[in-house]
Amino acid sequence: MQVTVEITHCGRTDPQGIVAEALAREAKFDHVFCVIDRDGHQKFDDALMAARQSPKIDVIASYPCFEYWLLLHFENTRKPYTAVGKKSAADLLIDRLKTHPGMEHYAKGSIQSLFDYLNGPRFATARATAPRVLADAKKSGDMNPSTRIHDLMAFFENLSSPQPM
Repeated sequence: MQVTVEITHCGRTDPQGIVAEALAREAKFDHVFCVIDRDGHQKFDDALMAARQSPKIDVIASYPCFEYWLLLHFENTRKPYTAVGKKSAADLLIDRLKTHPGMEHYAKGSIQSLFDYLNGPRFATARATAPRVLADAKKSGDMNPSTRIHDLMAFFENLSSPQPM
């Protein structure tokens, strides 16, 4: 069985735009993931509702942002992040991430070399912690912070395993 995976930046950074692009392109694919951040997007919930129009689309949301997944490589925390003054929730989370060895110079969008650095025991820690955090977030009704990046990783790992014919 041959699998084709396309990873693309659709040119949009707002959740509604990302989901709209996924809906426009879904016919070409069996499954479409939209990786989005909660951040302070006003129409975040509208984007989630729009994605539910298609059984092919799976929203991989991080609250408040993708960097929470990176933080889970170093610590198990459910401390919520909210904007304070001129700093967004994401800014504050990134400030916390930068306190960890090897992450001092992290900048949003600069993840190419991070995958090698975070692979191994740190990755295993994040993979084990993220589902527990997500379950706790759902139980408490407060998704901040949480992520579903581990679900995306599991999907790709499943693709790399031998598939039944």
